[in-house]
Amino acid sequence: MKRTFGLGLARAEGDHPIDLGYSHPSSHGGLRIHCEIEDEFITSAQIEIGFMHRGVEALFAERDYRQGVMLASRHDWSGPSGGELAYALAIEDLLGLIAPTRASWIRVLICEMDRILSALTFLSAVPDSSSWQIRQAMNVQREKIAYTLEKMTGARMHHQVIKVGGVAVDISVDALSEIEDVLSSAAQDTDRWREVLAASLQRYRAIGILDRVIALGSGASGIIARASGLSLDIRTAEPYATYAALQSLFEPTSEVTGDIPARIASLLNEVELSIKIIKLTSEQLRELRGQPIAEKTPKVLRLPEGEIFRNVEGTLGSSGVALFSNGGRSPLRLRLRTASFGNLAALEPTLVGLAVADLPMLLASWPFLSGDSDR
Repeated sequence: MKRTFGLGLARAEGDHPIDLGYSHPSSHGGLRIHCEIEDEFITSAQIEIGFMHRGVEALFAERDYRQGVMLASRHDWSGPSGGELAYALAIEDLLGLIAPTRASWIRVLICEMDRILSALTFLSAVPDSSSWQIRQAMNVQREKIAYTLEKMTGARMHHQVIKVGGVAVDISVDALSEIEDVLSSAAQDTDRWREVLAASLQRYRAIGILDRVIALGSGASGIIARASGLSLDIRTAEPYATYAALQSLFEPTSEVTGDIPARIASLLNEVELSIKIIKLTSEQLRELRGQPIAEKTPKVLRLPEGEIFRNVEGTLGSSGVALFSNGGRSPLRLRLRTASFGNLAALEPTLVGLAVADLPMLLASWPFLSGDSDR
């Protein structure tokens, strides 16, 4: 029997709807899953994406390098700073420019706050009735963190604080204190969240397993890959900004079974690790108070001829920019490496053998954004 499942705005007439709730990012854009089903188990699956294609890679070539920051933060809107940072690092590499130390620490702080917000967005949308109270608590904490970041950057989304040569705004000591207080409150709740989620998701053990070899071959990254035993994290494999000074905080994950609970647990690991990173980052910023936050760049920014690829660990996984310059004010060509594209490629084989009834929970454990896959 053939059956097509539709999420969000991509759902067509006749599709079987999958509703992950108003707060899940699938409500923006979406995807369709064409399945062959036998006895309510999926025997084959094909993912259909591309419903939000904006041609953003072509738009980069029509903007100058500073204007490109606006485009770089749009594909992964759950953690826009990662896209901004990859783009800025690519330009700085071709220019031979190194951002000031204080600016690099601020970049790390903003990116890690974005990572917490992204993880809590997906965790709070897990469709499990027995854990709704802690998911409500996650939403409350997420709003507090989002409000704090908004006060610091001036924008709730698409902060555009990261720029070529550094950052556009500094962080005051009072702002650092507020960040520390908000994250301390969240840190006190994570053990309880882990306990409740582990109990409520027990029945999904060994369901929706992503094989390590398939994850590697599909280009999966982020928590999708780490939950399957791939220890790839660009922050440790190729440290950028100030991550080289934070290596002691990174520990191998113990959740490597590749199933639904492992991915959910890995999302919570992201929150806990980011809180630790921000705590140490805040200490460094207090010591570096008064230092510059940006290098001066020419009013008309031109890059030398050449090409560069820079990769960062975005909120959804590996996020990279391949930039080609012919010496002008705009890229000759620019290509994005987005995490959701590879992660959705790994989803197809994982669906085979899955019970149809477990499809919503599998998708909830598989963070993706349509704009990030479709670009």
